[in-house]
Amino acid sequence: MAIATLGAVQKGIFVSCSAGNSGPSASTVANSAPWIMTVAASYLDRSFLTIVKLGNNQVFRGASLYHGRRPGTKNLPLVYGKTASAHDDQGAVYCINGSLNPKLVKGKIVICERGMNGRTEKGEQVKMAGGVGMLLLNMEDEGEEVLADPHILPATSLGAMAAKVIKNYVNITKKLVALIVFEGTVYGSPAPVMAAFSSRGPSSIGPDVIKPDVTAPGMNILAAWPPTVSSTWLKSDKRSVSFNIISGTSMSCPHVSGLAALLKSVHPDWSPAAIKSALMTTSYTVNNIRSPISDAKNFNTFEPATPLAFGSGHVDPERASDPGLVYDITNSDYLKYLLVLVMGEMNLSVIVKGCNFFAWVEESAHTCEKKVGDSSQKTMSLQNETVKEKLMMELEVERRAMLRESKFCESLIIKFVNIQFH
Repeated sequence: MAIATLGAVQKGIFVSCSAGNSGPSASTVANSAPWIMTVAASYLDRSFLTIVKLGNNQVFRGASLYHGRRPGTKNLPLVYGKTASAHDDQGAVYCINGSLNPKLVKGKIVICERGMNGRTEKGEQVKMAGGVGMLLLNMEDEGEEVLADPHILPATSLGAMAAKVIKNYVNITKKLVALIVFEGTVYGSPAPVMAAFSSRGPSSIGPDVIKPDVTAPGMNILAAWPPTVSSTWLKSDKRSVSFNIISGTSMSCPHVSGLAALLKSVHPDWSPAAIKSALMTTSYTVNNIRSPISDAKNFNTFEPATPLAFGSGHVDPERASDPGLVYDITNSDYLKYLLVLVMGEMNLSVIVKGCNFFAWVEESAHTCEKKVGDSSQKTMSLQNETVKEKLMMELEVERRAMLRESKFCESLIIKFVNIQFH
């Protein structure tokens, strides 16, 4: 991916890629090459609010896209684990296929923990067993980030803190009841907030370059959806929609791609690096109430997010159109970075393509046979610091020489093969 996108950037094509959805652990960021705009995901100020009230009057806020009858359920009996189990108490905790006993579940709200099967699939199992509602609980490591899903029955996601209280309620109360209220679309929440699932830096490959580069809306995003596929992917779900609510860095990345296209239309002479520079230097790091951007993984500690989560900050298209100053990068800058990056390893074979020559470099020896107009490559074995320094000079001298002799060679593209570590 990195090499292919380098070729695109060398042709003047801006490349943005998702940072990945493996957060909040450190060094999970993907697509971290410096010529790629790596995009993290954050919240909008819009949420799809639910209210859960237990029989002891404790109240919790959750999220759901369920849009059935309003306001929601009435007070209904609540079952969990062994009180809902057909034969496997552990399976019933996660509401996996065949784990729920219809005699115990019918007409009740079932508590299901995340894990082992899909979130909406759990609701399907509850409905098939005769249940009329579901409370979907986060595990401790999933924190307070609640995902809004288009459930096929009245259901809501709840954070880890609510999950802990609800489980305690189950353990100490004989007559368990709960109700779910669906508030629909609600605006005005503090935003942006970094999504806990958004992958984090530093990059394990090039930790000297902070990644991701920026963040953009990627939580609960309205997106086009094929009407031939149900919004939940469940075979039992016969609903057909043209749009769905999706979360992920695959939602935030297209926002930035679109912004890059707008900037290119305003500044047609800008290079991909200049566009990247404008978006990064004009991004912001405070939310809509002028506090530092927070992190969903830290909801219980209230610690702000860091550049390893949001990079330079949240993109601002209006400011990016007139940044005042842009930093440009040439293709040779990227090549030099790559050479320095890989030369830290011993006995590394590298192919350099793009110029019209064919050469081998082995320690201090070097032969060269020019093939003007041909696809060409250069194979090198890097053994010591002297060879590395010599190689850097040779590449630049040969590139300039070939530029004089042939118009086919405009830049160097690098590809790595046969990496050996000792």
